[in-house]
Amino acid sequence: CAEVDSSQLFSIGFCFGGLAVLDLARSGAAESLRTTFSVHGILDSPDLSPQFGGSQGPVTGQVVVMHGEDDPFISQQQLDAFESNMRERAADLKITKFPGTLHAFTRPEKTLETDSTAGLQYNEAAASHTWDVLRHTLATVSGFPPK
Repeated sequence: CAEVDSSQLFSIGFCFGGLAVLDLARSGAAESLRTTFSVHGILDSPDLSPQFGGSQGPVTGQVVVMHGEDDPFISQQQLDAFESNMRERAADLKITKFPGTLHAFTRPEKTLETDSTAGLQYNEAAASHTWDVLRHTLATVSGFPPK
């Protein structure tokens, strides 16, 4: 598309979408991807098929991960494996871990006790910090000042 500057590609995903953008970066399919931003995403260390980077292929661009340390959907073992895999791939990884924070921490409607019981809980401080980092990262990648 003529209107798209392919040198400015940026992927953003939340939850399952966070996993999808991580897989995009790990696959090498988007060679001009500058930044991947995963928010309360599913963190794993997949064994992609060799044509899509395998388990050791290079990671395209920088990877920014915003993670709730008490997210019940990501065990400490999964988190450790993810970080180890990113190091093995020599990824430019920036991960922020929010102590005492569950999954879906950017979703302001997740405030009921039933949400918390399900492992979902809005966290205003984590959400605010995530949006600030997202705006700053987008500005850095695009060259446009944050709003």
